[in-house]
Amino acid sequence: MEIVVVGAGALGSLVGGLLSGSHDVHLLGRGPHIEAIKKNGLTITGITEKHIMLPASDNTGDMPHNPDLMIFTVKAYNTREAARVTHDLAGPRTRVLTLSNGLCNTEILQDEFGTHRTISGVTSMAATRLDDGVVVHAGVGQTVIGRPDGKIDDDVREIAEVLSLASPLTTSENMCGVLHQKAIANAAINPLTAINDIPNGELLEREDLREMLEAIVQESVTVAESRGIILPEEDVLEYVLEIVRNTSENRSSMLQDIDKRRPTEVDYINGAFYTYGKEVGVETPVNLELVRAVHKIEREFD
Repeated sequence: MEIVVVGAGALGSLVGGLLSGSHDVHLLGRGPHIEAIKKNGLTITGITEKHIMLPASDNTGDMPHNPDLMIFTVKAYNTREAARVTHDLAGPRTRVLTLSNGLCNTEILQDEFGTHRTISGVTSMAATRLDDGVVVHAGVGQTVIGRPDGKIDDDVREIAEVLSLASPLTTSENMCGVLHQKAIANAAINPLTAINDIPNGELLEREDLREMLEAIVQESVTVAESRGIILPEEDVLEYVLEIVRNTSENRSSMLQDIDKRRPTEVDYINGAFYTYGKEVGVETPVNLELVRAVHKIEREFD
């Protein structure tokens, strides 16, 4: 299968690298990380140890047209621009899949590429960029994909088989619930690790952070259920704690953004639960507190 990974940072590079042994993978990204891969190849370390030479570029003109699959792993605030830039790459056979954090990405890809092309996805794979051209496979986590309308068709089954080379994989007829549940995990893990500059596992070692994590989960679950969302897991807190355990050594994507003095996705995660909470009359003071705390750190970048 011919695959273009759009937004090849830590996660996108890891996914692309793991798939490249069996498929024709191209990485589309930007900056010195992509330049290093172009020059020296991609090194994956940690759970997986391998070095791969594969095509990488910051120019859509270097990407194949009409690929079988485009995988979006961009930051949520870049999804629409990335979709617009890559729109003309899509041909009759192209499917588009989002593995990005946040709650808006599927709708954006549907707007840009059409519902018939779009597949939703979430992953708990953990990846950290150690250096330009080097990513750490820091945690094995499940990936879930499916159509926004719940249909499991031949495209979904084919892409699930492909992605199973990179991660344990299942399909779902309730991707809306899956996306919200993963967003709850992101809301509970990412800002707490970013604000406190700690790997995921330390959230379970400090009582104050464990209590705050539980409060975020409770708030966010209440918002989702008040919106009529059916969450896949009956015990969402245990689902979140299991992700923390499985990625205990990982530095969350939001913490990596803070490390590199880049904007975070907090508005698309905790900010989304705050916004949706207002719409349904559910107060979310802990989510709002974390949004403000992360923005305070971001303002210090200037």
